[in-house]
Amino acid sequence: MEGGGGMRKILIFFGIFVFTARIFSADTEQEKIKKLIEKYKNAVVTVRIIKKEWSVMEGKEFSKTERKNEVTGTIIDKNGTVIISAFAADPAKFFNRLNKRKFFGFEWRSQITGIKIILPDKREIDGKIVLKDEKLDLLFIKPEKKKDIKFEFVSLKDYKQPEIMEKIVMITRMGKIGDRIVFASLSRIGGIIKKPRIYYLSTAQMAPLGSPVFTVDGKVVGINLIRARSSDMPLSFFTFSLSDFGILPVILPAEEIGKIASKLQKNQKKK
Repeated sequence: MEGGGGMRKILIFFGIFVFTARIFSADTEQEKIKKLIEKYKNAVVTVRIIKKEWSVMEGKEFSKTERKNEVTGTIIDKNGTVIISAFAADPAKFFNRLNKRKFFGFEWRSQITGIKIILPDKREIDGKIVLKDEKLDLLFIKPEKKKDIKFEFVSLKDYKQPEIMEKIVMITRMGKIGDRIVFASLSRIGGIIKKPRIYYLSTAQMAPLGSPVFTVDGKVVGINLIRARSSDMPLSFFTFSLSDFGILPVILPAEEIGKIASKLQKNQKKK
């Protein structure tokens, strides 16, 4: 009987130990994520895109208007270079390019006429596009007046290649209605595309384009963008899914983006 009682005490102690360890582990993970958000929150900014948009049907132009939309951007260096999603900045251009067929000869057309980078302290500075890679959904934006501004940024060199089902943290900013506050979300790597290049797929249903993605231990994974390919489905009012247009939300690895950014920096030094 005494032996049985001793075994029960051991099992109870072991159960308490495991329960306490799980609580401690959860607290540790939460603290890591809070530190991660605090470290990089000012490297995530809002970018206002000002553009002219109009429609064309059977060769005739209609309804030319000026529109403004705001997207999330990630600062990637001390010079304040910002990366945004080309699709998020100008979706009309993507839909026209991706769809081989036209619905009653209809097209959207647009022209970006201005860019404002809205810093976390609400200051706004002019920006200009210095590099496009629409195949990878990348727009690099350089601030035009940056005197006396110390930019916080995400170093693309401090990256990690995550494993399947590894936890990831996304940091974005809410829109104007949400006072542009920092918003973070936790998800996992749900899949990994390996050809023709590596893309990571998040389990998050609504990944904010242009926002950085990190592992829980603070390593950058990449940036939320889209992968696109031409579709035979015509543009129509009955199309509700991005996948119908050949569009897939993905995380482009930081390593891949870093290679392109390095070329941009070298070109700027030569000028």
